[in-house]
Amino acid sequence: MRNFEKYIEDLAEKLKQPLPGISAQQKMSPSHRHLFQVTQELTKAAVLILLFPENGQPHIVLIKRTDKDEPHGGQISLPGGRKDNADKTLEQTAIRECYEELGVPQESIHIIGALTPLVIPVSHYEVFPYIGRVESKPNWQVQKEEVAYCIEIPVADIYNPHTIKKETKNYKGLNVEIPYFLYKNEKIWGATAMILSEFISL
Repeated sequence: MRNFEKYIEDLAEKLKQPLPGISAQQKMSPSHRHLFQVTQELTKAAVLILLFPENGQPHIVLIKRTDKDEPHGGQISLPGGRKDNADKTLEQTAIRECYEELGVPQESIHIIGALTPLVIPVSHYEVFPYIGRVESKPNWQVQKEEVAYCIEIPVADIYNPHTIKKETKNYKGLNVEIPYFLYKNEKIWGATAMILSEFISL
């Protein structure tokens, strides 16, 4: 457990410094991201990088969204969602959504800090990423309408540069490059990859 606590202490100190910001996010940005224009008012949302110990080592959890959970159905993402009117802060949004999607008790989550907000033009969201921790590994209880399953990832594997891959796809006649993290055949790309890119840049 000491390794986990030391990691959290070091991370909390780094979060007090200037953030890596957009330049770190762009390392995992799809090459055609600039083609999407924001054409309407942005909806505020929040996501949570939830850290928990497993065998003394820090892990995070991601979720595989169900196909019907639009607009990002079928994708791997961080737990989170849009801000409700009842949420006093976006931090509260991140905690509430983690509870609703994964069953993590809200009172057990301690927020360490926040990363740089990110605009998702295709769905008109402005996403505010938070980093939180819990004392022990949660007993996941997935919200089956929105979440197909959850994915536990050792933080050390996210740091490993060999997990970063790229693929080329055709988008409206253009060959575009999409970077992603590969973990046990799961492709983590788009906004989630960009947020994790800033996270590991710390």
